[in-house]
Amino acid sequence: MAIVSIIVPVYNSVQTLDRCMNSIISQTFPYTEVILVDDGSTDGSSELCDEWAERSTKVRVIHQDNAGVSMARNHGIEASSGDYLLFVDSDDWIDPDMVSALFKTVQDTPFDLAVCTFQFEYATYSEWLHIHELNCSVCDLLDADYGMTEKSVFLCSPVNKLYRRSLIVDHDIRFVPGMRFGEDFTFNASYLCEVNQIISIDRPLYHYDCSLPDSGVKKLYPDYDVFIRTMDDAFTKLRQKKGLNSAEFQTAFIADRWLYATDLCEQSDLLDAEKIDLLCKWFQSIPAENWSAYAQTTGSFSRYAEMIFANGGQVRQNTIRSVYEKNLRIQNRKKRILSVKKSIQKVIGKK
Repeated sequence: MAIVSIIVPVYNSVQTLDRCMNSIISQTFPYTEVILVDDGSTDGSSELCDEWAERSTKVRVIHQDNAGVSMARNHGIEASSGDYLLFVDSDDWIDPDMVSALFKTVQDTPFDLAVCTFQFEYATYSEWLHIHELNCSVCDLLDADYGMTEKSVFLCSPVNKLYRRSLIVDHDIRFVPGMRFGEDFTFNASYLCEVNQIISIDRPLYHYDCSLPDSGVKKLYPDYDVFIRTMDDAFTKLRQKKGLNSAEFQTAFIADRWLYATDLCEQSDLLDAEKIDLLCKWFQSIPAENWSAYAQTTGSFSRYAEMIFANGGQVRQNTIRSVYEKNLRIQNRKKRILSVKKSIQKVIGKK
């Protein structure tokens, strides 16, 4: 009988799936089942999933039309039978004792969520993201004076956590279909609403592969504003459910997500006019009462949003456009100056 169900969404991962599955099948904890959810792969991953099911009786495969990682994980949840759930992405891998180490922390205890940390695997080096070892309530976690990065280990990503399946099933907690950014946080926030105690261990049992060409690729979605509002609503529900009056960390967390989105927009290959239109759409979606709080938290979302914040959130296209174009002129001027300096240096060098 499976005690832990390991859910692996798979999409075009033929180059990494064997490594991932070898790490899962090699777990020292014997009472597991593995659910591979093929999300309409076209590179041979689908057939490779079937091969793994033939190799091991622990492995089951679900094939679905391409619908995204959220639907793949949801189908895995619905097909699972274990008392606990663990999610692993098909381009990553886990330590041989990850399941055992996390299960040991929750076995015969009141803990509803066990968390470990990550090791980021780059082409030439690895990085261990350290976290505090906690034994606390959700309220204590949210009130703790930890940095954004560390709290995000607890609040974001489902892959470094062991969940109690009954809480997910009984409260109908699922990943939001079609949500391409923040779906992990929204799921975790809903789960934390039902959690009493959390425990964590500062061991990098999950290996996040950052060396692949598409690993960690930052994608610009026009509907980031919808995703971020969904995250904000999920955080508000969590605070209300846990009776937390202070919105200080929520404000900082959401502002950080806006900062991330606007940075992506700035760095994208969009035309200047397209960037302006997109930023206007995003900025106009931010509730007026949140502008000043976000500004105090981040200083500004981007180099040309600061004037808008100082304006008390009076968002107008011409304001954004003028600030953006001003910064663009400054950048172009700096480039021209740098070009002239290089030309002068070349002339001097020849003499």
